[in-house]
Amino acid sequence: MNKQNTTKKVFEEIRHRILSFQILPGVRLSDNELAKELGMSRTPVRQALFQLSEKGLVEARHNKGFRVRVFTLSDVEDLYLFREAVETLAVKRATAKMNQERAAILREHIAAYPQIIHSGDIIQFNKMDARFHHLIAEFSENHLLVKTISNLKDQLQIIVRYQHLAPHSYEETQVEHGLIMEHILAGRVDDAVKAMSDHILTSMGVVLEMMEKYGQTGGTNDQAD
Repeated sequence: MNKQNTTKKVFEEIRHRILSFQILPGVRLSDNELAKELGMSRTPVRQALFQLSEKGLVEARHNKGFRVRVFTLSDVEDLYLFREAVETLAVKRATAKMNQERAAILREHIAAYPQIIHSGDIIQFNKMDARFHHLIAEFSENHLLVKTISNLKDQLQIIVRYQHLAPHSYEETQVEHGLIMEHILAGRVDDAVKAMSDHILTSMGVVLEMMEKYGQTGGTNDQAD
């Protein structure tokens, strides 16, 4: 396996562990320990960790190595406000460009929520949540919007963990996504935009509340140096 493929493999493995909450915010990432565990040299591990820092998932700290990124309250607010601006534009364009095939895809997606909620699978639910927003971006037919929203996905998947500390968060997300879909399918552009804005800003409020209640590492011990 060449160096590029090795680095990519390490990148995807560490990314998976972070996004599946096997490694929590604030936990130190030792390139030495990871290299030994994965049976390879430090070089591809360090390259993968630097790439993850560029994606906003890992912090590279001067003379202190790496750790899973700890989002501050200010980070969360900045990210959600930017997301609200981008995704309200996406839903506006998607509503105007809706057709029967796309409507069927949205209905099928929303119909799958109860089973996922009943399973209690947080990883699968997060994927469903992200998929809903990605579908709307795709239906906007604006490639820059799709790319921008896709680039936010990993950071949001870490942050949304805090939202799920609140009671009934799954059910509330289902209801809000369903309302957005109903407005889109009815061609109610202004209502769809407002529903998306309310959904994102409400999520931000819950995340900030849970972070203040449980701490910025989600109630875990910070294992960083």
